[in-house]
Amino acid sequence: MKPKTLSHDLKRLRKAAHDWVESGKNDFDWLPRKEQRHQQDVHARDGLDLLAIHNAVKAREWDYAWCLTGKLDTIVRDQIPCRLYNLMAKQGGAT
Repeated sequence: MKPKTLSHDLKRLRKAAHDWVESGKNDFDWLPRKEQRHQQDVHARDGLDLLAIHNAVKAREWDYAWCLTGKLDTIVRDQIPCRLYNLMAKQGGAT
């Protein structure tokens, strides 16, 4: 992957992490208060996980990035740009 392409995908992942956290702040208004807070916390943790993946890739810690990716729910994992996901799979030792 070209460095410029990786840089672009990292920017997209960072934005996705931010957008994920922001969207969770208002997406659960229809739930009872206690459940709203729980879902908002889960959403915030997911956003932090995406940011941790971003930081691991930026540091070229491919195994760690891939390990973190495997712990995400599918809907959260889908926030990772496909090209970057495939690179992590290749570099992180996925078979």
